[in-house]
Amino acid sequence: MGLFTAAAIAIHNVPEGLATFLAALEDPALGVAIAVAIALHNIPEGISVSVPIFYATGDRRKAFVYSFLSGLAEPVGAGIAYLFLRLFMGRGEGAIPLRSWDPLQRRGRDHGLHQPRRASADEPGLR
Repeated sequence: MGLFTAAAIAIHNVPEGLATFLAALEDPALGVAIAVAIALHNIPEGISVSVPIFYATGDRRKAFVYSFLSGLAEPVGAGIAYLFLRLFMGRGEGAIPLRSWDPLQRRGRDHGLHQPRRASADEPGLR
């Protein structure tokens, strides 16, 4: 049970690391806020991995190691994002779609076509 939980949380942590890295690139303050929120979110995840392993084996070290390894998937996700950006966006071919998208997005904003929508408390699902 604990090993399956560790594997599931490790898979779950990869996109969290990716999102944190990309948010930090866009806005460092947002990246720090997301990193703190995810760090707090990882406390119960670590407990959910280590407790079943500890009770199954009685070995605290093994429980800690599996919990630690499942948490390491988050920096791996950040590393994947970094490598993707370095390999594909650092050279010309990956940047071309971004270079063409940016002027289109600006032009849409200038003509009032891009109106960011803010969620309100009146919407279903937000109550």
